[in-house]
Amino acid sequence: AEIKHGRVAMAAFVGFCVQSNGIHFPWDIKGGILGDAATALSYGDLSAIPAPVDQWAAVPTAGKLQILGTIAVLEFVGETMEPHYMRGGKPGFYPSLKDAAGGGKVCRDTSEQLHCHLEDTSETRPRHFRD
Repeated sequence: AEIKHGRVAMAAFVGFCVQSNGIHFPWDIKGGILGDAATALSYGDLSAIPAPVDQWAAVPTAGKLQILGTIAVLEFVGETMEPHYMRGGKPGFYPSLKDAAGGGKVCRDTSEQLHCHLEDTSETRPRHFRD
């Protein structure tokens, strides 16, 4: 838990420093080119609000849900990984998206899928059955 809290504290500090210096993304968080100009909200507008609580209140509900949803997914992945970080696992480790999608291999048609499957299972077959 100390690693997670330390990372959150570092991210919060960097965010505070960046925001205090007036640095923000140049695009709109809501509205934009295709949206309604009357309801557009840019990152610059958010950074102009002085109080952090008021800034959070100005973020659209969909943005808040995306932030909280991402945190929930990361927590779920971290807590369901085997081995758990409290039982010998590596704290703060998350698998890459390539590993989650099958090692980064993309098998397009049926013959490639069979070939990819054979490559994946060749490592798990007993030694006397390998080519």
